[in-house]
Amino acid sequence: MYEIKEFYGKETLRFKEICCELFRYADEGFENREEYEKKLIEADNKRKEGFIRMGAFEDGNLFAGMELHPYEINFDGKVMKMAGIGSVVSSRASRIKGAIKAIFKELFKVMRENEQYISHLYPFNANYYRQYGYDVSCNHCQWSIPIEYIPEYMGKNVFYDGSEKMKKEIKEIYEKFSSNYNMAIVKDSKRWDDFFKNIRPYVTKTFSYVHYTKDCADAFMLYSINENQTHPQDFSVRTLWFSSFEGLKGVLSYFVTQRPYGDRVYIKLPCDIDLSAAIEILGGWGKRNVDISTIIDGTTRVVDVAEVLKRAKCKGCGSVGIKIVNDEYCPWNNGIYTLQFGDKNTVSRGENADIEMDINAFSSLIMGRCELDRAGIFANLKIFGNEEELKKVFYKKCCYIEEHF
Repeated sequence: MYEIKEFYGKETLRFKEICCELFRYADEGFENREEYEKKLIEADNKRKEGFIRMGAFEDGNLFAGMELHPYEINFDGKVMKMAGIGSVVSSRASRIKGAIKAIFKELFKVMRENEQYISHLYPFNANYYRQYGYDVSCNHCQWSIPIEYIPEYMGKNVFYDGSEKMKKEIKEIYEKFSSNYNMAIVKDSKRWDDFFKNIRPYVTKTFSYVHYTKDCADAFMLYSINENQTHPQDFSVRTLWFSSFEGLKGVLSYFVTQRPYGDRVYIKLPCDIDLSAAIEILGGWGKRNVDISTIIDGTTRVVDVAEVLKRAKCKGCGSVGIKIVNDEYCPWNNGIYTLQFGDKNTVSRGENADIEMDINAFSSLIMGRCELDRAGIFANLKIFGNEEELKKVFYKKCCYIEEHF
């Protein structure tokens, strides 16, 4: 038998070894194991409040583990705690022991106790994590735009100078931008400090600009250069926040100045933002095309159905019955809920269900993955009636998450 428990310090070294073996990457820390162990102990002693590393031990030896990173996110206009799961590993020789399942069961209890009613992870295989209740909720669009298609626009773009004034402006832009999206991270002071520390243009070749319309900061962009020997440079915009569409169009127009040096701009944006109206030419016969790819950003799981329903934003007023089935890892979720909504939501255990689904479908739908009319894609979902009221609870919303863990 094995034991499930939290671990930090010296035992983290073995955890790092398993991560290297499983994910096939090199860790320079192992060049000096003794010194690396000291650094890991020091880092764990200063770990963020709420960070948890939990593992499975047999005869005192770690053979499986994962990390829980505490976050706060936006959900339907409210701020909620969220548990980000990362570094889920099990040694190759021990995979049939069911340790990952046992760790998840223990961690879900901890999440619920800590009022982390939503969890998110970036899977190596989404189908694998579906067994634990995680399913797709967020995605983003990757735009590939020939620079000559980007028109000039009003306002000015100013190179980020590290001043407190600019930091304040960037925070305000992000807060307004992120408030529109479920799953968007609410950044605390520590996360902001880390973010600004990593903007090092002269070291990392990442460049940041703030756009101003009539001296009001309304967009922020961080981009890097993709070197290519066969043609001019490509630019990759991995962060773009804006508080107005004037700001969005204005910050894009920065690349007009880069036409002599660049070929294409790759831009990451939420899928509800359509750039086509802001681009001068949209390809066509004999023209180069604008390419758009949709990329999935991890998977989400609701840890406590009742608590999430209390916080969900419903349209108008009404009442529905929701039945959750087959939640093996959070069994407290199973059963029928009566949700009454109007000025506020009240949730109680009920007897009659208008809809039945597993936790995967519920997690995706309540986050806003699709309209109820498209919910038939889920295998374990049945609608018995009251569809118009259900559409007030389950409807398409905007979801977007940038942080990885």
